Amino acid sequence: MDQSKGVKEPSKTNNDTTDFEKEEVLDKTADLGLQFLEKNDPVEFTWREDRTVLWKIDLYLLPIVSVMNNSIFYFGYLVGEFPANYLLQKLPIGKFSAGCIFIWGALVMLCAVTKNFASLATVRFLIGFFEAGIPLCWIYITSMFYKKSEQGLRCTAWYFMVDVAAIVGGLLGYGVGHTHTAMKQWQFVFLICGGFTVLWAFFRTENEKSIAVERLRENRTGIKSTEVKWDQAREALTDPQVWLFALWSGISQVLNTGVSFLPLMIQDMGFTGLQTTLLTLPVGCVECIAMVVAGGLSSYFRKGRTIIMFAVACPTHAGAVLLERLPLSSTWARATGVWLLQCIPASYAIMLSLIASNVAGTTKRLPQPCYASYVSLETLCPHNYFSRQKLQPTGRLCGQC
Repeated sequence: MDQSKGVKEPSKTNNDTTDFEKEEVLDKTADLGLQFLEKNDPVEFTWREDRTVLWKIDLYLLPIVSVMNNSIFYFGYLVGEFPANYLLQKLPIGKFSAGCIFIWGALVMLCAVTKNFASLATVRFLIGFFEAGIPLCWIYITSMFYKKSEQGLRCTAWYFMVDVAAIVGGLLGYGVGHTHTAMKQWQFVFLICGGFTVLWAFFRTENEKSIAVERLRENRTGIKSTEVKWDQAREALTDPQVWLFALWSGISQVLNTGVSFLPLMIQDMGFTGLQTTLLTLPVGCVECIAMVVAGGLSSYFRKGRTIIMFAVACPTHAGAVLLERLPLSSTWARATGVWLLQCIPASYAIMLSLIASNVAGTTKRLPQPCYASYVSLETLCPHNYFSRQKLQPTGRLCGQC
């Protein structure tokens, strides 16, 4: 049956107003918009009223879509945790990590060809799914080849490369921002970043392998077992130490709203798009400094990593207070507050080293609630950001802390 039968097209009365004539919709399965018009009186509106409604739709709808685009990555991360935990124990760690990285890079490149929200959300979900296993691999590699006293510095060392990537990415974005081609600038960024591949090669003699294993005897945490031991999994869920890690992992991510919207926060202070790209460079520099300080202190004070973990998080809370309390006219002081937010990853890196050092047993180390806590808070944090909090988005978060 023709759904348009008996429905008259909307007619414009003049250049300034639009009048929708009320007609009966015979087919109840017709378009919802037509059904709505059938149940309501005809409406006239001016061009200005049309613009006002459009502005309100943008105000409420676009932030939801943007936030969900951010959160969908962590939904994928959370779902990917479970198969990653199992496969990491069953498969060779080198091949598993290489596979995750290769697929992750390919998916990042696919972001450049997405045409709508559905395709972008799907790719973002898959990126999170395959990224879930990568941090677990790095923790395992750290615990497999380093003593407890060496793990704090090594965890901050590999996490340090995230900061280097932030600096390089800022410079890359600034350079790409000056290109003028048929391809859009943001597509270039995804293609370049996703196109990089990292090759890992380990060359050891049998004697060196024996030494590498023997030197870890004092750790008493084991290296790797391919057998899933459910008693260790149950123990992981009843160990107070594990839940304390989970608590701190969640708390440390509460302020990540600022990090998720960091470029937007800087741009809203009055900077142009290219200036904003350059002003994200200090973010990586601050995080690099925090990593170096945290790693150096953990190497020097080998039994003080818990204190160091809390100490390096303090600048992040100070930055949140600056953003909340300083007037909007204090542009550079508020920008400093934004930069300080990125000290928190150094605290998280130290926590990962504590997990590698203090949790014994392959199966027990895998189902860490701290990973679920981290991902859950990362998923919820973007929803703390509202358009009305544009220049002061961390007020609620300061209260939560």
